[in-house]
Order: sequence, then C-alpha cells, then structure tokens
Amino acid sequence: MYSDNFDNKLKDYINTFGNFVDYNDNVNDAYFVFDFYGSYDFNLFDALDNSKIFLQVNNLFDNLYSAYAIGKEFFPAAERNFIAGIQIGL
Repeated sequence: MYSDNFDNKLKDYINTFGNFVDYNDNVNDAYFVFDFYGSYDFNLFDALDNSKIFLQVNNLFDNLYSAYAIGKEFFPAAERNFIAGIQIGL
C-alpha cells in the first residue's frame, strides 16, 4: 500500500517539480504474520463449569514490518507478544 495519495506517480512528481516532497519512497511493503491461539475448556469443580485456560501468541515468528505509514513516516508493528490466562465460570 502507498503511504500517501500520490500512488506510483511520486517519482514523476519529484522529477517534474523538484523539491515537491522530501522523500522518494512511499510504499509500505507487504507482510505476513502468523498468530496462534489455543484454549482448553474444563470443569474446575462440580459447582463451576465452563472454565478455560488459554494462550495467545501474536506475530509468532517475530517479523519486523510496518503496519501503517503516512508520507515518509513508517510505523513499526508490535513484535512478538503473548497473553495467557484462566477464565473461571460460575
């Protein structure tokens, strides 16, 4: 995706108008991330049901990529992160 409204014509605009902008790359490269989510449902006690333990890992392979860009500013996405927890039903 492009980081501005000039699309693939940015180089033409720079050649025509000189100091039109102060950057020459407006393409946010494609990326692929792999996330994982696993859970296990169980009954903790006879009085409690629908209990669950879970683990979620985002960006499992820890890819470095830009998820967002505006003009010459590219913003990196989150590195590998995870969350784990227990849900106890009543």
